Amino acid sequence: MAMAQEISNDDRYKRTYDDMNERCQLEEWRCHKCNEWMDADEIVWATEDGELNTDKGNPYCDSCLPEQGDE
Repeated sequence: MAMAQEISNDDRYKRTYDDMNERCQLEEWRCHKCNEWMDADEIVWATEDGELNTDKGNPYCDSCLPEQGDE
């Protein structure tokens, strides 16, 4: 077993995995506001005006999530 890591070109996403069994992995996103790494299951996707979404916007942690109507 050897651990490997992939980081996206924009340094917003990383995946750490066992190179002998890629099903054993940890996916993390960097919060758009505070830049802390968060588990993919803990990230909330939203646009900058606070609209929750799953296919557009940015990843936020709970404490940095913009209020709806903010800009």
